[in-house]
Amino acid sequence: MAADFARRFVHAYEELQPQDRRASLEAVDPLQADRNYPSLPLKKMEGVPGIWEARAFRDLRLTCRFAAGNVLVFRTCGRHDTALKHPQAYTAPKGADR
Repeated sequence: MAADFARRFVHAYEELQPQDRRASLEAVDPLQADRNYPSLPLKKMEGVPGIWEARAFRDLRLTCRFAAGNVLVFRTCGRHDTALKHPQAYTAPKGADR
């Protein structure tokens, strides 16, 4: 599966501390290779179709969505409350909630 990064992800990543940057990037490859990777379980965000979240480290979260062409689009990263704030900013296309 290919990976893509939303501008929001890149901006949030640049704001992270070095150890959180490292943990975020270390989570991308396993999720890209296997969305059921044991130590990085993806779960649907409640009430927000098409958006998934993963815990990269303790309080560090990544959000993503699945796009056409077998692409995993990473939306944002950061501390729990920050990363999961305003998930409605993305509206899933029909059939994208997988």
